Amino acid sequence: VDMSRLAESLGVLRESVSSSTWSDALGDSITRRMQAVYTGLTDLDAWRRVATSGPVNDFRTQERVRIGGYGNLPAVAQGAPYTALTSPGDDKATYAVRVLSLVDGREIWQAKHRHVRSGLFHGEQVHHPVVLTQPDGVQLLIAEPYLYDLRDGKRVVPTGAPEDWALIRPGHSCGTLTGTGNFLFFRASNPTVLDLTQTGGKAFTALAPNRAGCWINMIPAGGRLLIPEASASCVCNYSIQTSMAFVPIAQQQRESALPKLEDVDPGS
Repeated sequence: VDMSRLAESLGVLRESVSSSTWSDALGDSITRRMQAVYTGLTDLDAWRRVATSGPVNDFRTQERVRIGGYGNLPAVAQGAPYTALTSPGDDKATYAVRVLSLVDGREIWQAKHRHVRSGLFHGEQVHHPVVLTQPDGVQLLIAEPYLYDLRDGKRVVPTGAPEDWALIRPGHSCGTLTGTGNFLFFRASNPTVLDLTQTGGKAFTALAPNRAGCWINMIPAGGRLLIPEASASCVCNYSIQTSMAFVPIAQQQRESALPKLEDVDPGS
């Protein structure tokens, strides 16, 4: 019995084909299937879970930030490797500052500035201004990344710093600023303090290996600096998760006033 003739008579055909053999039929079938899957399974309102819409009816400067997306996937030949996609970027971050009179609500001054880094960074949506009352009575408004004289809106820079000085946190910078006197507190990967009295505006001191929380977590109050534990639910790799409190020590007492713990030998 000729098995090949028998298979052919029964309608069983064996042949080497590729996607180009029935390109129109396969193309139409795949397109219809993709349309059905996309229409039936895709939530076209999913964007509402990550965006907020509302009326524009207040005095704040409005900015629209556009975040790019991926275009059509590049064509890939049969048997060829997939090509890398170009990741999208975002456009800009712009901040407006207005100071109003508590007496009559009139505008005293306003300023607008771009961030010194292009675009938005993780945590930047929770950055808020902070006012420092310095020992000489002058009040500074810090609207990151610039310092303004609260009275007239003039830009201020630390002693010895260039005119274009800007606060650039030396590390991961989610969380907002706090401060008192001449000191700013914030997260820059670790809890960090900036001493504005030091020449150049770069006197950062960090406390490692722990981290501050992603909101208002370094609290200067009552002559103390309090850092409640706020990192336990984070996946960042920081080995110490604890609350801390700091008290000021006079320069001449720094060595003698530091608490000392005796060494304990576990084997004794």
